[in-house]
Amino acid sequence: MARRGAVLRDPPYAESVEHQVERLQGPLEIVEGTTVSLVAEPTARGDEPEMRCTGQVAGNGSPLPLEARPAGGLATPFFTPKANMECVFQLS
Repeated sequence: MARRGAVLRDPPYAESVEHQVERLQGPLEIVEGTTVSLVAEPTARGDEPEMRCTGQVAGNGSPLPLEARPAGGLATPFFTPKANMECVFQLS
């Protein structure tokens, strides 16, 4: 994987402003009510359909799918973490 990052969306009382975390290493601390989308940028393997990646992020609870995003790379849908959690990126 070339890079891991996140997009944080502030709670509604803070106008739901989005913030990019370009490189995610170590813990990510957020304010309660913030929603998170985890981002993965796989190492470039080619543009052919058979070379594209998919995957999921496993953590506490059900795995979250990693889906292609318009800006490139893969991302999970936005979710609201309920407690401390450790995530593992699994690409296929």
